[in-house]
Amino acid sequence: FTTNGSFNNYITAEKSQISKTYYVTLKNSVSKDEQLFYENKLKSGIWLEAEKKAEKAFVENQKISWEREQTCFFTIEQGIFHQVRRSFASLGNEVEELHRVKIGNLELPEDLNLGDVKIFSRDEFEIS
Repeated sequence: FTTNGSFNNYITAEKSQISKTYYVTLKNSVSKDEQLFYENKLKSGIWLEAEKKAEKAFVENQKISWEREQTCFFTIEQGIFHQVRRSFASLGNEVEELHRVKIGNLELPEDLNLGDVKIFSRDEFEIS
């Protein structure tokens, strides 16, 4: 989303509490009933198992919006190490692809091709 290291650290840090939305492709299809289960569990809270440098952690208020049975938009605020992948793993699924599409109110343009760059002015950018 950015090549500015200090800015990236600020927007992704857990203490910043800035919402980040990802487009997620899952390995396993999720039925309508399972989708409701995922939504409720992710909102009410789940434990993420320890992984590499990350300790076991409790996360809540994660929001999911389903596009299809294997794709969704997933919004977090905490920004814990590999939070999206670990959240789906705790539900018995695996993330195959993950793309950050929005930070705060700043959203990647849909017509931006892979490898292209969009420069935002200070007027366009406001973290919420």
